[in-house]
Amino acid sequence: MAEKGTGDRFETVIKVLDDLMERGELRCVGCGEELHGKIEFYRHSGGVEDKNGDRWWIYVVCDRCGYQNAWWKLLKSYVRRKRREAMG
Repeated sequence: MAEKGTGDRFETVIKVLDDLMERGELRCVGCGEELHGKIEFYRHSGGVEDKNGDRWWIYVVCDRCGYQNAWWKLLKSYVRRKRREAMG
């Protein structure tokens, strides 16, 4: 039997995405516009582990273009943009 997960990574990713989207900090990978959409997820062996040890692929569907933005692409893009802004 598989050992149960640590519990907070899945919930943390959801909370971070929700917070950044609410603040208007995320941009759609597909169209580049400010991202407003629904956070969705499905079981996936390469996904983020929840407290029960289940893994979930997390993404946000853009309300404008319909692109399914993977959570890791959104956060990578956000960090890159913030680094560029900090450098001037």
